[in-house]
Amino acid sequence: MKPIARTALVALLVSALACSDREERNTEDAVDDAAERVEATAEKAGQEVREGARELGDYTFDQREDFRSAARQRLADVDKEIEELGRDTRDAAGTVSEEAMAGIRTARQKVDRSLERVGNATADDWDDVRSGVEESIEGARKAIAEVRSTRGPMGGRAAGPT
Repeated sequence: MKPIARTALVALLVSALACSDREERNTEDAVDDAAERVEATAEKAGQEVREGARELGDYTFDQREDFRSAARQRLADVDKEIEELGRDTRDAAGTVSEEAMAGIRTARQKVDRSLERVGNATADDWDDVRSGVEESIEGARKAIAEVRSTRGPMGGRAAGPT
């Protein structure tokens, strides 16, 4: 092979490899940026949910319909977090593992079950019902935060069998 052809080939190979490294770094940077946005959003939303959940404890039995409305608003916030989690992980070219999403869905369903109890609550069991709703909302929030805190595109779990 002629020296000029060899030099051109080497330059082409180096250029191709450098491009691949640059693209890989850009992808890694995009994933890291998305993860940081998710973490910041989760932290902010989590704090808002925690503050709101503490306020739920102030509702009396006579205020249970107002309590239900306030709890549903917090649940809407949790649903937004779940939606953001899915969107942010898709934007980062990854997916949350099915196992992680199943945990979030289970926690979310527990909130629904707790809220159903509000309609049948009596003055005698009101404190337990109210606490159950508070705890289930906090559980859903924690399930979301756990997945977000892993910063991994698969919800912190390896793809496939371990």
